[in-house]
Amino acid sequence: MGDVVRAYELAALHGVSGEVYTVCSGRAVVIREALQQLLRRSTAAIRIETDPDRLRPVDAPEMRGSHDKLTTYTGWRPEISFDQLLSELLEYWRSKEEP
Repeated sequence: MGDVVRAYELAALHGVSGEVYTVCSGRAVVIREALQQLLRRSTAAIRIETDPDRLRPVDAPEMRGSHDKLTTYTGWRPEISFDQLLSELLEYWRSKEEP
């Protein structure tokens, strides 16, 4: 069972009705690093281009969630590493390719 499904189940069973819980790893991930990890797993030749018109100067340079409240109420903790998540995501989309 995935981390998110497990978090939802525990929140439904042990959480407080009306409360909001954040499901996250608690650590920030740089998008470029995630992209590089995916590219290392890829067999395709992919060129990365940054479109300066799509960059937003008001974006926070780092965003990190906290699962402390969810953990306090339910005991949930993330178990799947980001590396494993990326591998599973890539395999899922590979399985969706047309033959």
